[in-house]
Amino acid sequence: MIFCCTGFYEIHKYYCRRFGFQKYGTFPGNMKYADGTYENTDWMMLELKKKNCE
Repeated sequence: MIFCCTGFYEIHKYYCRRFGFQKYGTFPGNMKYADGTYENTDWMMLELKKKNCE
């Protein structure tokens, strides 16, 4: 199972990294602010592995 997280604010990126998400790419100019400026959004993923229940 894979969970996705897109981070554009530094605090959001910090928490994604803290929970183990890894950056896999960037969406350039994906986030537009009210003042007309753009910022990149990071694509972050976390893969959860099943534990063997024996």
